[in-house]
Amino acid sequence: RLKESGVFGPLTFWVTEIKNLEEAGGLNAAPGVLIRGNMRAERSAVFRSVCDKVQQLFGAKYSVLMIEDPEASGEDDPPPARPAKAGADGSSAAAAPGPRVAFQVVLTSEVTPPQTN
Repeated sequence: RLKESGVFGPLTFWVTEIKNLEEAGGLNAAPGVLIRGNMRAERSAVFRSVCDKVQQLFGAKYSVLMIEDPEASGEDDPPPARPAKAGADGSSAAAAPGPRVAFQVVLTSEVTPPQTN
């Protein structure tokens, strides 16, 4: 359902593979999916967008985690150059490349610590 829903796309995160975490990770894996692909925009903006869209689709049932891609080598390329507005100090907000990332969409109950009183 994630792939067809528009959560990811050519302007944000181009999906190359979706893995079921339980099948890929063995007995101790949390229920959910690992989404591998290529970052196409600034990471924090993509993360906010993905979180918002997953919440619209599923409510609070699932949480989104952005992790370093465990199977990737190298870094994500920076997003394509766009005209950037200069900051007050004259700097521009160009995104720097960083470790290649993947997303995990998992049951919120699996990533939320138990409440203690």
